[in-house]
Amino acid sequence: MSDPEGDSQHILQGAVFGIVDGFIMLLGIVTAIVEATSNKNFVILAGIATGFADSLANAVGFSASELAERGQQISDRNKGKTHVRVHSMREVVLSGLLSFVATPLALMVPLIPFLFIDITTATVISLTVGLTALFLLGRYVGKLSSESPTRMGLRYLLMGVIGAVICYFIGVGIKGWLIG
Repeated sequence: MSDPEGDSQHILQGAVFGIVDGFIMLLGIVTAIVEATSNKNFVILAGIATGFADSLANAVGFSASELAERGQQISDRNKGKTHVRVHSMREVVLSGLLSFVATPLALMVPLIPFLFIDITTATVISLTVGLTALFLLGRYVGKLSSESPTRMGLRYLLMGVIGAVICYFIGVGIKGWLIG
Protein backbone atom coordinates (compact mmCIF):
# COMPACT_ATOMS: atom_id res chain seq x y z
CA MET A 1 0.00 0.00 0.00
CA SER A 2 2.84 2.38 0.57
CA ASP A 3 6.38 2.55 -0.69
CA PRO A 4 9.39 3.95 1.18
CA GLU A 5 10.19 6.50 -1.54
CA GLY A 6 6.60 7.78 -1.51
CA ASP A 7 6.68 7.87 2.28
CA SER A 8 9.77 10.08 2.43
CA GLN A 9 8.52 12.41 -0.31
CA HIS A 10 5.15 12.76 1.39
CA ILE A 11 6.66 13.30 4.83
CA LEU A 12 8.86 16.05 3.37
CA GLN A 13 5.70 17.93 2.37
CA GLY A 14 5.01 18.64 6.04
CA ALA A 15 8.46 20.13 6.52
CA VAL A 16 8.20 22.27 3.39
CA PHE A 17 4.75 23.46 4.45
CA GLY A 18 6.03 24.41 7.91
CA ILE A 19 9.13 26.18 6.60
CA VAL A 20 7.27 28.20 3.98
CA ASP A 21 4.57 29.13 6.46
CA GLY A 22 7.16 30.05 9.09
CA PHE A 23 9.11 32.36 6.81
CA ILE A 24 6.05 34.07 5.32
CA MET A 25 4.53 34.52 8.77
CA LEU A 26 7.76 35.93 10.19
CA LEU A 27 8.15 38.39 7.31
CA GLY A 28 4.67 39.66 8.10
CA ILE A 29 5.32 39.86 11.83
CA VAL A 30 8.62 41.69 11.37
CA THR A 31 7.23 44.30 8.99
CA ALA A 32 4.03 44.89 10.99
CA ILE A 33 5.55 44.98 14.48
CA VAL A 34 8.63 47.02 13.48
CA GLU A 35 6.43 49.58 11.74
CA ALA A 36 3.81 49.68 14.51
CA THR A 37 6.12 49.73 17.54
CA SER A 38 9.79 50.18 16.55
CA ASN A 39 10.51 47.82 19.44
CA LYS A 40 12.68 44.78 18.78
CA ASN A 41 11.54 43.11 22.01
CA PHE A 42 7.98 43.13 20.67
CA VAL A 43 9.25 41.62 17.41
CA ILE A 44 10.95 38.81 19.31
CA LEU A 45 7.92 38.20 21.56
CA ALA A 46 5.46 38.26 18.66
CA GLY A 47 7.70 36.03 16.55
CA ILE A 48 8.16 33.38 19.22
CA ALA A 49 4.60 33.35 20.57
CA THR A 50 2.93 33.46 17.18
CA GLY A 51 5.42 31.00 15.77
CA PHE A 52 4.70 28.30 18.30
CA ALA A 53 0.95 28.81 18.10
CA ASP A 54 1.18 28.69 14.31
CA SER A 55 3.33 25.55 14.39
CA LEU A 56 0.68 23.76 16.44
CA ALA A 57 -2.05 24.98 14.10
CA ASN A 58 0.02 23.85 11.10
CA ALA A 59 0.53 20.39 12.54
CA VAL A 60 -3.13 19.91 13.42
CA GLY A 61 -4.38 21.38 10.13
CA PHE A 62 -1.89 19.50 7.98
CA SER A 63 -2.59 16.21 9.76
CA ALA A 64 -6.36 16.71 9.51
CA SER A 65 -6.03 17.41 5.79
CA GLU A 66 -3.83 14.36 5.31
CA LEU A 67 -6.25 12.16 7.27
CA ALA A 68 -9.13 13.36 5.10
CA GLU A 69 -7.09 12.67 1.97
CA ARG A 70 -6.17 9.24 3.32
CA GLY A 71 -9.85 8.50 3.93
CA GLN A 72 -10.66 9.46 0.34
CA GLN A 73 -7.81 7.27 -0.94
CA ILE A 74 -9.06 4.30 1.08
CA SER A 75 -12.59 4.89 -0.22
CA ASP A 76 -11.29 5.00 -3.79
CA ARG A 77 -9.35 1.77 -3.22
CA ASN A 78 -12.47 0.10 -1.83
CA LYS A 79 -14.33 1.13 -4.99
CA GLY A 80 -11.82 -0.81 -7.08
CA LYS A 81 -9.40 1.96 -8.03
CA THR A 82 -6.28 -0.11 -7.47
CA HIS A 83 -3.89 2.54 -8.87
CA VAL A 84 -4.62 4.88 -5.95
CA ARG A 85 -1.75 5.24 -3.49
CA VAL A 86 -2.90 5.39 0.14
CA HIS A 87 -0.91 7.49 2.58
CA SER A 88 0.32 5.44 5.50
CA MET A 89 -0.46 6.53 9.05
CA ARG A 90 3.30 6.88 9.49
CA GLU A 91 3.31 9.48 6.70
CA VAL A 92 0.41 11.38 8.21
CA VAL A 93 1.92 11.49 11.70
CA LEU A 94 5.49 12.27 10.62
CA SER A 95 4.49 14.94 8.11
CA GLY A 96 2.39 16.66 10.79
CA LEU A 97 5.26 16.41 13.26
CA LEU A 98 7.73 17.82 10.73
CA SER A 99 5.35 20.67 10.00
CA PHE A 100 5.20 21.40 13.74
CA VAL A 101 9.00 21.37 14.10
CA ALA A 102 9.82 23.19 10.84
CA THR A 103 7.71 26.28 11.50
CA PRO A 104 9.51 27.50 14.64
CA LEU A 105 12.89 26.54 13.17
CA ALA A 106 12.15 28.73 10.16
CA LEU A 107 11.15 31.53 12.52
CA MET A 108 14.17 31.40 14.78
CA VAL A 109 16.85 32.06 12.16
CA PRO A 110 15.50 35.46 11.03
CA LEU A 111 14.71 36.44 14.65
CA ILE A 112 18.31 36.00 15.85
CA PRO A 113 19.52 39.43 14.59
CA PHE A 114 16.95 41.16 16.81
CA LEU A 115 18.75 39.74 19.85
CA PHE A 116 22.10 41.34 19.02
CA ILE A 117 21.84 44.41 16.79
CA ASP A 118 19.77 47.52 16.24
CA ILE A 119 16.24 47.15 14.95
CA THR A 120 16.86 48.69 11.50
CA THR A 121 19.79 46.42 10.66
CA ALA A 122 18.05 43.41 12.20
CA THR A 123 14.97 44.10 10.07
CA VAL A 124 17.02 44.28 6.86
CA ILE A 125 18.89 41.07 7.73
CA SER A 126 15.70 39.28 8.76
CA LEU A 127 13.84 40.23 5.58
CA THR A 128 16.85 39.33 3.43
CA VAL A 129 17.27 35.94 5.09
CA GLY A 130 13.54 35.18 4.93
CA LEU A 131 13.11 36.17 1.29
CA THR A 132 16.29 34.38 0.24
CA ALA A 133 15.20 31.24 2.05
CA LEU A 134 11.79 31.37 0.34
CA PHE A 135 13.42 31.75 -3.07
CA LEU A 136 15.80 28.82 -2.45
CA LEU A 137 13.02 26.64 -1.06
CA GLY A 138 10.89 27.48 -4.08
CA ARG A 139 13.77 26.44 -6.36
CA TYR A 140 14.06 23.16 -4.48
CA VAL A 141 10.31 22.50 -4.76
CA GLY A 142 10.51 23.38 -8.47
CA LYS A 143 13.20 20.74 -8.97
CA LEU A 144 11.20 18.13 -7.06
CA SER A 145 8.03 18.86 -9.02
CA SER A 146 9.74 19.05 -12.43
CA GLU A 147 8.72 22.68 -12.80
CA SER A 148 11.01 25.58 -13.53
CA PRO A 149 13.10 26.00 -10.35
CA THR A 150 13.61 29.71 -11.03
CA ARG A 151 9.92 30.34 -11.68
CA MET A 152 8.92 28.41 -8.55
CA GLY A 153 11.58 30.27 -6.54
CA LEU A 154 10.23 33.59 -7.77
CA ARG A 155 6.68 32.49 -6.94
CA TYR A 156 7.68 31.71 -3.33
CA LEU A 157 9.63 34.97 -3.13
CA LEU A 158 6.61 36.90 -4.39
CA MET A 159 4.37 35.27 -1.76
CA GLY A 160 6.79 36.46 0.92
CA VAL A 161 6.97 40.00 -0.49
CA ILE A 162 3.19 40.27 -0.77
CA GLY A 163 2.74 39.04 2.81
CA ALA A 164 5.38 41.48 4.10
CA VAL A 165 3.89 44.44 2.23
CA ILE A 166 0.35 43.74 3.40
CA CYS A 167 1.55 43.37 7.00
CA TYR A 168 3.63 46.54 6.71
CA PHE A 169 0.45 48.48 5.93
CA ILE A 170 -1.32 46.73 8.78
CA GLY A 171 1.54 47.97 10.98
CA VAL A 172 1.07 51.49 9.62
CA GLY A 173 -2.61 51.31 10.53
CA ILE A 174 -1.93 49.92 13.98
CA LYS A 175 0.72 52.56 14.61
CA GLY A 176 -1.79 55.28 13.71
CA TRP A 177 -4.33 53.71 16.02
CA LEU A 178 -1.82 53.28 18.88
CA ILE A 179 -0.49 56.81 18.60
CA GLY A 180 -3.62 58.49 17.29
